Amino acid sequence: MSFLLHTGAPRHMYLSAEALKALEKAGLMVEDTDLDLDDTTLFGRKCPVEPTPAEHQPANIIGLKLLVRFGLQLHSEHPCVSCSADIPCLGAAVP
Repeated sequence: MSFLLHTGAPRHMYLSAEALKALEKAGLMVEDTDLDLDDTTLFGRKCPVEPTPAEHQPANIIGLKLLVRFGLQLHSEHPCVSCSADIPCLGAAVP
């Protein structure tokens, strides 16, 4: 599964229909029916997941909130973006 890193996407993570089905089949999605939210666990922490908007299907997108959790820092001058830690391989999160 591949991901776009998108600083303009305001949420944590957006998954395509196929990616959502794969995570659901593997038992990695948890639905909170009270709040109408879906979560998965990445590196021991809950991560909210939303379907990728129709105009961006079939992309899987890591949005700004998850990028910041990984240590992304935005700067007004060069370099405009830096990361305080390596972004771990997301494949390591799936058994």
